[in-house]
Amino acid sequence: MSDTSGNLKTALENAARGWPVFPCRPDKSPYTAHGFKDASTDETVIREWWRRFPDARVGIDTGGGGLVVVDVDVKNNAPGHENWAQIADELGAEILETTLTRTQSGGLHYYYRCNGHSIASSAGKLAPGIDIRAQGGYVIAYDFLYGPERLRDLPESLAARLAPNEHQKSAAPVGDAIAEGSRNATLTSFAGTMRHPGMSEEAIAAALLAENDRRCKPPLPASEVRAIAASVARYAPAGTPTTAGPSWPEPLGEAAYHGPLGGLVKVWEPECEADPAALLVTLLVGWGSVVGAGPYHTVNADRHRARLFACVVGDSGNSRKGMSYGPSRRALAKIDPEWDANCREGGLSTGEGLISRVRDRTWKGDPGKQRIDDPGVADKRLFLREEEFARVTTAMSRDKNTLSQIIRNLWDTGDASVLTKGPHDKTTGAHVCLIGNITQSELRRALTECDAKNGFANRFLWVCAKRARSLPRGGNVDLPAAQPLVHALQETFGLIHAGEFDGEIPWSEEAGGLWDVSYEGLFAAGDGLTAAILARSHSQVLRLALTYALADGSHAIELVHLEAALEVWRYCAASVRYIFGDRTGNATADKILDALKHGNLSRTQINELFGGHKLKPELDAALATLAEAGLAHCEKVDEGNSHVEVWRADPAAGGRLR
Repeated sequence: MSDTSGNLKTALENAARGWPVFPCRPDKSPYTAHGFKDASTDETVIREWWRRFPDARVGIDTGGGGLVVVDVDVKNNAPGHENWAQIADELGAEILETTLTRTQSGGLHYYYRCNGHSIASSAGKLAPGIDIRAQGGYVIAYDFLYGPERLRDLPESLAARLAPNEHQKSAAPVGDAIAEGSRNATLTSFAGTMRHPGMSEEAIAAALLAENDRRCKPPLPASEVRAIAASVARYAPAGTPTTAGPSWPEPLGEAAYHGPLGGLVKVWEPECEADPAALLVTLLVGWGSVVGAGPYHTVNADRHRARLFACVVGDSGNSRKGMSYGPSRRALAKIDPEWDANCREGGLSTGEGLISRVRDRTWKGDPGKQRIDDPGVADKRLFLREEEFARVTTAMSRDKNTLSQIIRNLWDTGDASVLTKGPHDKTTGAHVCLIGNITQSELRRALTECDAKNGFANRFLWVCAKRARSLPRGGNVDLPAAQPLVHALQETFGLIHAGEFDGEIPWSEEAGGLWDVSYEGLFAAGDGLTAAILARSHSQVLRLALTYALADGSHAIELVHLEAALEVWRYCAASVRYIFGDRTGNATADKILDALKHGNLSRTQINELFGGHKLKPELDAALATLAEAGLAHCEKVDEGNSHVEVWRADPAAGGRLR
């Protein structure tokens, strides 16, 4: 379904699982007259809703979908995480092993199949901060931390807590009668379960007709049952290849706009054509640079500071990716004029040149009679703005250029050196932050498999950006509403500059609890280019959370800071998936994959893609890369007296069904 994107795509995917959906406003209230009672799995109905309300959020009728969702709430300091952790201790950690999403506020939704249990929706009945969405309720669809393939039946131990009276009578078996009022939704759910692994429309219809006759009281008309089967069969089975690639990232949620940094972006946004995500990330990188290397958070033996690298990625100059820098620079210049005058540079070319800009002091002379040879750089804060980041990647590709290695070292520890005869090729404790701009096509051409695998790319936050609005005469970012926010940051910076925040910035108890819950979900699955670029998710989230905390003048990373960081990372991770999709980073492999999406190729045809100019070892390596990433596979096809090697795109590559 190549015409689907965003929330419509999410709605159709959930409907295909047999979960009835309906459109909701930004405040989660339904657009439809009867709310979740209007929910449907019919593709025609769903498409019409999202034609009328293209930005609508996706509501899921939990009861109609045969779901029980545990809503772990953290808004307004609700103790959801703590109480859910206690329940998991009492009932067993296996209750956590199911489909899971994270809400915009940092809460969690645990999905279960009702498995014949009659569970009513409730608020706080199980424990404070824990709501139940089941019969008579609905939830908003969010990105999955653990996907629908992990959906499990409602554990009996949890069912006993949710409906003790029903459980004492023993739960109704799955084969019990389906009452009038829930026949359509129940049969649709069954159909979605059968379609998921690939059952045909005819097989689904036969099974539904049997269930309808046996369990529905009274049975639905046979024509209506067949219509359910036909509707669900329109959806591709799980894992079916499709030509549709990843969609543009969903806009940043409110959690990301926390504190004075988020407040400034909210003031600037209506007055600027730049994408709000680019505005926010640019300001985060700049504030982290101003803060310096004094505060840190320790993980094992590594000290993570508010040291961020980011790159804003647009289609062209029309995306206004460069316009995100101006407002941040103006605000930060008021906060620390010395930083503005002495700590901003651009034009990266060599590792040696970068080290020289933050070089250590050097001495000369015999021991005991040494004198200063070079005083070095006293303020080792350095903010690099690279308007044409493609030039940086070009410089890195030159033979013997050390820039990639030096950039990686400076992100890690702030220490870097080059083994040359020169006396100034060393820096320790440097605090370098970087913001770049590049187009998507330049980035996909420039970023090699080596850059991904050696960790250069995963030290960056990649941010998709497009023009937010048209302002032919520009806007005014120096509005009065910005002044209190800048003043608050000025006061906080004064304390940071005086050393009040030097040293360890720990988790608060609440933030630590959310971090523990979120930790496993931050691991990137797979071993392709996208997974390699997202491999430092934990470090990136931690540094973002620290940056938010320091903007608040907090001596601990609080829950709101981690929630903000997780939301920014969600956007950056979605940007990586949109930009790179199924790219491997190997140019030869990627060209072969693009061709395979349009049809199978023999080994001879693959060779002809390159005009016969690729050596066999290079083609072998490229095809091995695709096979190892699960993007393509080889089959031996009989042709007369010989076997021909034929390559096919796998489902993960987004190829067509053949």
